[in-house]
Amino acid sequence: MTDKMIKKTEVSASKVVVDEHVEMREASAPKPPKNRKIMALLIAAIAVLTAILVGSSIYNTPTNRLNRHLDMANKYLEATDYEQAVVEFDKVIEIDPMYADAYLGKAKAYVGLDNYDMAVDTLETGYLAIPEDAVMKAALTDIYMEIVEDSGEGKTYQEKLEIYDRLIELEGQNEDVLSGLEKCLEQYINVLLKEEKADEVRKLVDKYKDILAGTDFDTFLAQVEMRLREIGYSSLLSAMQELIVAENYDRANELVQTQDYQDMIASLQEGESYYYGERDQNGKRDGMGIAVVSGHYGAYYYYGSWSAGVKSGQGTAVSFTPEYTISPYGLYTGMWENDLPNGQGEERYQVIQSELEEDTGRYSLYRGFFRDGLYHGEIYIEVIWWDELRSYRGTAEDGVWKLLSDVEDGEAVILQCESEDSSGMWCDIEDNKDNGVAWLLPSSYWEESETD
Repeated sequence: MTDKMIKKTEVSASKVVVDEHVEMREASAPKPPKNRKIMALLIAAIAVLTAILVGSSIYNTPTNRLNRHLDMANKYLEATDYEQAVVEFDKVIEIDPMYADAYLGKAKAYVGLDNYDMAVDTLETGYLAIPEDAVMKAALTDIYMEIVEDSGEGKTYQEKLEIYDRLIELEGQNEDVLSGLEKCLEQYINVLLKEEKADEVRKLVDKYKDILAGTDFDTFLAQVEMRLREIGYSSLLSAMQELIVAENYDRANELVQTQDYQDMIASLQEGESYYYGERDQNGKRDGMGIAVVSGHYGAYYYYGSWSAGVKSGQGTAVSFTPEYTISPYGLYTGMWENDLPNGQGEERYQVIQSELEEDTGRYSLYRGFFRDGLYHGEIYIEVIWWDELRSYRGTAEDGVWKLLSDVEDGEAVILQCESEDSSGMWCDIEDNKDNGVAWLLPSSYWEESETD
């Protein structure tokens, strides 16, 4: 082979090598798209995908999710679909445990379901999470008040007081809370007093007396203290009641002279009384019962009908005066109203005739109509004299006797004897007033009379 041929061959071989490298580089390098439309479609697809991803990210932010669930919850609430409303409010709370409206809405849904326990739990959870939220606190207070007042009929007094304890923690100076607590406590104490559970009463008084200081509860406490003492004297009053019902006044007169009865009477202030008997739901004397009353002229016992805390209806009052041997006891039996004899009745006195001196007598019976404890209308009267019994009649108006004769030396006849036309009882004109069952009239009556 000639040199020329060799060179040619070498050139051809080198070209083959170069061409191979060129082809390899071309094969590894990206090739331009063959069609511009394809390129445009790819760019559009990428843009749509990017928009979807961005939109999805915005749609699922906590705020947007919260608003969507809140809107749904409120729609369910308006549609009274309370169970679904609870589900949606729970989702809101899961996203933002500090979102107050979700707790309030959820509690409202539970109220719609008549599930007050869960409504309270919801608001308590919300208040624990957001204690500074005034609306939450107010809502919690309101629902507790609704439970204890409007929906608390099935709850015991202990359960109600537990609710009021929580209300005091929330709103200690709220007048409605204090008023409700006072009313509940009074009712519960009256029940305990009726059951004679004095120890439990004292515990309640000790617990709440400072909380309710300055309210009418102070007055009620004084009444409670009286009731606690009444419990201690209930056996004495019960024994006296049996004797009055049996009209065994001689035995009753003996009984009141014993030390126990004397101590009971001595513990009373004027105008006070101890009671044993039936009461209404508010603890007021109502029905049949007996009381020992410290009156202006000394203590007396009353057994009979009561209404709204006062003597009303048929009843008997007995005044014992064992130190007065001529007349050891007197009584009024008949109709009562407003704590005083009102209506038909009779005033009687036990008179020991053998104790009377010659030419003396004592009134033993007044029978007729009474108005506020005073004689009013025609009155039939009996007088036991040292040697006989005489009957008289007279007419009075509000305790003032009608004069049956002319006035002589400041006196006139007021009572006419039924057996002797010429015989009558004389009365000093100046003293012809306030005639009635004197020992039953209240102190205020006599104070006004003395002022007049």
